[in-house]
Amino acid sequence: MGHTFTFNEYEEAKKTTKIISCDECGKSWVFKETSTQKDKITIKGVHLQVTYFTCPYCNKLYVVSIDNNETLQLRQKLLLETKRITKDRNLGKDVSKRVRKVQILYQTLKDKNEVLKHIYNGTFYQKSTT
Repeated sequence: MGHTFTFNEYEEAKKTTKIISCDECGKSWVFKETSTQKDKITIKGVHLQVTYFTCPYCNKLYVVSIDNNETLQLRQKLLLETKRITKDRNLGKDVSKRVRKVQILYQTLKDKNEVLKHIYNGTFYQKSTT
């Protein structure tokens, strides 16, 4: 059985870590980025990548994101631009235009991910064998 948090421990842990509470079984745990998994799937001929994690107690699945080729490319552009911002900042360059570009890319990605989640979240799927 997992550790039962006191209220003070829980409140303190929330400040420095991500505490997740399962809406299925009600148990809480410390979320770690390594808890996420990615599966490549195909639904009606559309290739997707689903990023998710599961409750360690009842295995309820929580979808973090659903990506298609377009959103995966946006994620790559976003990563590249954030690296360029860091490099340019270190060189003392003005990064305001790059920051605005990242904001636009991020909002575009967020919007497209919401559409994909709306379309595919909850859909039964099988892992791709390719």
